[in-house]
Amino acid sequence: MADNFSAFGGIGYNLLGIGFNGGLTYTIPSFKSSELYFTGMYGYNALIDIEGVPEYQKVYYGASVGTGLKFNSLRFEGRYWDVGILVPLKNAAYRNDIEEIENNPFITIDSKPWPVQFYFGYHIPLNSRSRNK
Repeated sequence: MADNFSAFGGIGYNLLGIGFNGGLTYTIPSFKSSELYFTGMYGYNALIDIEGVPEYQKVYYGASVGTGLKFNSLRFEGRYWDVGILVPLKNAAYRNDIEEIENNPFITIDSKPWPVQFYFGYHIPLNSRSRNK
């Protein structure tokens, strides 16, 4: 069972500075070319950036949970396409700030984040090798 868990982490620029995320993924074992997994992580999951209003330029940290599918490469061991959905659990500070902004007659919100996020990617491990060898 321990072989089905993996840890991940990342840092990046989030429009207001450097942010981080890290978490765990559990993959349900499968002998097919696709695998279902569940993931949980902690890190930045929301930000508000209203130009010229420093009190509304904040990064918010919290948990996110999700699920997805890995479509394993038939040619290269360890490589796969990754498609999933992620639900950021916004913290109370974010919810309070966004409500305050919505009630402010001098601020118009152009866009709000969706309650879920969709993602896709391609995983290339550091020790990738061809299955044909």
